[in-house]
Amino acid sequence: SERSNGLNELDNRLVIFFKYLILRFSKGYIICNSIPGKNFWVSKLSNSKVKYFPNIIKSKNINKKIESKKSLNILFACRFTKSKNTLLAAKVFCALQKNLPECNFYFIGDGELKHECVEYIEENSILPKNFFFTGFTENITYYFLKSTVFLSLSSFEGTPNTVLEAAINKCPLVLSEIPSHMSIFSVKESFFVPLNNVEEIVDTLYKVLKSPKLCEKKALLAYKLVKKNYDAKKISYSYDSFYQSLVK
Repeated sequence: SERSNGLNELDNRLVIFFKYLILRFSKGYIICNSIPGKNFWVSKLSNSKVKYFPNIIKSKNINKKIESKKSLNILFACRFTKSKNTLLAAKVFCALQKNLPECNFYFIGDGELKHECVEYIEENSILPKNFFFTGFTENITYYFLKSTVFLSLSSFEGTPNTVLEAAINKCPLVLSEIPSHMSIFSVKESFFVPLNNVEEIVDTLYKVLKSPKLCEKKALLAYKLVKKNYDAKKISYSYDSFYQSLVK
C-alpha cells in the first residue's frame, strides 16, 4: 500500500531500491489512495498491478447554511512540517491581517515547526492575540463549522484527508495548486493558489473572504462531490470484492 502520489517524501535511497525490487518481482498488487499515485507507479513499473482505492470519509448531514459571520475565521490544520508549508501560512496570515484585522487564525495540529511559526507571528503580526494554536484535537468538526474558510498550502500529499473532511463539513476550500488537490477538486468546488507566492495567496484569500455567496456555492459542490466519491459503504465493498478475487 502506497499512501502518496509517488515515492513517499521520507523514503531514503535504500527504501526506494527495495520498493522497486519488491514490486518488480512480486506477483501481488500495489494499492494507491490517489489517482496521481496510481499513474506514478504505472509509469515506473508498466508491468505492475496497480489498484486505486480512495480514502473513506464519513458522510455528514450538514443542513446549516454557511452564513456570513461578524468575525472571519481562517482554519489551517495539519502536521507542522516543511511539506505542509506551515511557516508560509503564518507569513500569509500576518500579511492578510494588515487588511483584515478582524480575522481570527486557527492552527490545528503540532510539529517541529510550531516554535518557528509562533516566533514569526510574535515578531510580525499587528494583533498576535488573533492567532490560536490548539494542538491536535478530536473535535475538529467544531472548527470546520465555525470557520469562514479552510486553507491548505501543502506541497506534497497523498489523498488529503483533512481537506476532504473540511469539504464534508461544507467549509469553503482554498488549496495549493498541487496534483493531489487538483485531482479531487476543480475550480467549481475550490479556490486554488500557487505555492511560494505570498502576495497572490493573500490577494486570493482577501477576495474569498469578501465573497460569501461564492464560498457557499463552492462549498456545497465540494460537499456533494466528496459525499458521492468517498462513501464508506461503496469503498468498503470495493476493497472486499478486490480481496475476494485474490483468494479465489
